[in-house]
Amino acid sequence: MNTERISLQFDKERILSKIGGSIFPQIFFVCLFTYNHHDKQDIILIIVYGLSLTAFFVLANFTRVKKLFIKEPAIVIDKEGIIDSSNLYLGGKVVLKWDDISRIVVTKNIKGNFLVLIIKNPQEYLNNIMDSEKRKKVEKDFSKYGENIRISVDDCRCDLNLLKYIAEINFESHKAMAA
Repeated sequence: MNTERISLQFDKERILSKIGGSIFPQIFFVCLFTYNHHDKQDIILIIVYGLSLTAFFVLANFTRVKKLFIKEPAIVIDKEGIIDSSNLYLGGKVVLKWDDISRIVVTKNIKGNFLVLIIKNPQEYLNNIMDSEKRKKVEKDFSKYGENIRISVDDCRCDLNLLKYIAEINFESHKAMAA
């Protein structure tokens, strides 16, 4: 029986590299075209265009920027279940008890790597969410991706397969205790 509490932190370096990787091309674009144009109107137009693109990418990366300042763990796995704080879209913490989960799978696609928790009774799970805004977001997520909770591990300090292994050990341990 494994009763340890495992906490996974956000990988700040990886998050910063993703933010920088999306902003750097815009800054490069502004510098390149400013260098080749000497007309004052062109330079001002290029700078305004470049700054607006940079602002767009900063806003697009807003959730990643927020993750840089979060001190609490991104994912916690313990004897009770999984607490996912990595998905800021769903409003912060998503608590999943082992009793609510039927199985655990891994998916990899163009949007990232996900630990997918298949929910036994999605309607009961939704009814237990007290925050109406969070419930609506989870319902929208269910309608878009199926009745499961996806935990993104792209911004965490953990290998996807290792996370699945740890979650499965705890899940199987809980099932064995419940039987």
